[in-house]
Amino acid sequence: MPKAKVHKSEEDIQSKRSLPDVLELKFEGCEDAVLLLEELAKIKGQIGTKPDEKKGKEGSGWLAQEAQIKQKLSAIMAVEGLTGLRHNNLVFSDVWMEGRASTPIQDLKIELVQAGVDLGLVNECIAKVTKTGDGYARRMLTDLDKPRSGWED
Repeated sequence: MPKAKVHKSEEDIQSKRSLPDVLELKFEGCEDAVLLLEELAKIKGQIGTKPDEKKGKEGSGWLAQEAQIKQKLSAIMAVEGLTGLRHNNLVFSDVWMEGRASTPIQDLKIELVQAGVDLGLVNECIAKVTKTGDGYARRMLTDLDKPRSGWED
């Protein structure tokens, strides 16, 4: 499957607006495609978006509700001094996870060159150890009438 370019630019929006409406194409099953598009949009709206405290975004829909409930359960655990909450087969836990370590390649290159390592050797070594994951199809729904909000994934 060819790799699709994913852009969030005005050019990309105009390109998407220029696509013919499915009903205009009159292929067999076009009505089914319309129903599926509308159903997906409804589901995406209900699911909503996760809140992001770092970016100051509140979130919406079920994902925002999920985050609020988890916060309340965490508060109950903290107040009561519990390590988890269980009811029948449902268990909620709140465990601190350390952030993942990462090494910005550009910073590494600068440090190595400043330490006297040849830039060509640095680039050669980085190329040898660089791994690329398998490609995948990114299936997304974009609502052209809504502001850009990350909803399109």
